[in-house]
Amino acid sequence: MEIANEEKVGLDHIKFHGALHNDTAENRDLALLLVKAIKEEFPQTPLFVPPKSEIEQVALELNHPIKREVFGDRAYQTNYKLVSRTLENSLFTQCKQVISHLESIIEKGQIQTSSGERIPVEADTICIHGDNPGILGFLPTVRKQFWK
Repeated sequence: MEIANEEKVGLDHIKFHGALHNDTAENRDLALLLVKAIKEEFPQTPLFVPPKSEIEQVALELNHPIKREVFGDRAYQTNYKLVSRTLENSLFTQCKQVISHLESIIEKGQIQTSSGERIPVEADTICIHGDNPGILGFLPTVRKQFWK
């Protein structure tokens, strides 16, 4: 907030990162603690949450604004959890993979899981990892196709 105030910009959203993001998706007590703190300090600021997660449920119960976030470059399991990065094909680095994944999410409201099953999903925002080694190869195509 100090930096945002110095730069005279508002806070558009709040998102937990990395392991904390994953932990709040599964741990209701942690999600409750963090959503209560966010609600107290930033009552109007949307919280980015994984769909079908504990933190989504807690935020809805506490009537805190949310945006459901899915990853445009990560593989999912049928339980809406991400495939572990220790497994092959957990991170999409090729343009065809990313475009196919995003088309399913954006146009059909579905995620094709790593097992091939399609699961319904509501997505308000999509995250693509800046450290994805293929990002420079696919991001221009993603922007051209989906940022209309």
